[in-house]
Amino acid sequence: MRRRRCTFVRQVRFVLLSLVVIGMLTGSAAALAAPPWQSLIPFKRRVEADPNKTYTLTEDHGPWMILAATFTSMQAEKEARDLVLEMRSRYNVPAYMHEQVYDFTEPVEGRGVDRYGRPKKMRYVNATKFSGYAVLVGEYETFDDPQAQKTLDTIKASMPRSLNPETGKWTIQRWKVVQKLRDQMNMNDERDQRGPLGAAFITRNPLLP
Repeated sequence: MRRRRCTFVRQVRFVLLSLVVIGMLTGSAAALAAPPWQSLIPFKRRVEADPNKTYTLTEDHGPWMILAATFTSMQAEKEARDLVLEMRSRYNVPAYMHEQVYDFTEPVEGRGVDRYGRPKKMRYVNATKFSGYAVLVGEYETFDDPQAQKTLDTIKASMPRSLNPETGKWTIQRWKVVQKLRDQMNMNDERDQRGPLGAAFITRNPLLP
């Protein structure tokens, strides 16, 4: 009876050990199968990236965001939309676009008063009105959210194809302007080799007070 019990215990131990080994091998295989850049992407869940949808920023997308890029050209809306889709599909981050209207056609109150004692009214030299589009990555509850910082580092080091001058979608001239500004800010040393989104930063959701 005692011999049977010992045999049974050894069989149970063997089965448990086999399960542990199988689990370790399965985990190792999954790790080897994962692409090397996957560890750089902070979000494990898949973020939706439907080309038929427009991901517009709302108040529900968190009080804190990462401002990745802004566009003010004639193709600003399309450029912002392309970047949002690429950030979602390629980098797996919840990116949104936000439209901001800039109106410089209305007079503004200047310094001093006119001959009637009323505040002086001034106009912009180049009176114009246009829309700009910002691309923001969000859903953060606090400014110092560790996940936000990890995502910010990923965005700064990224090289989106929609912004890469080699693809022809982002002109060489615009790329040179960015590089010049970064040179003036001492941002091009060996410790700071970043992509076109290297100036990204954490900010408040513009739709919230």
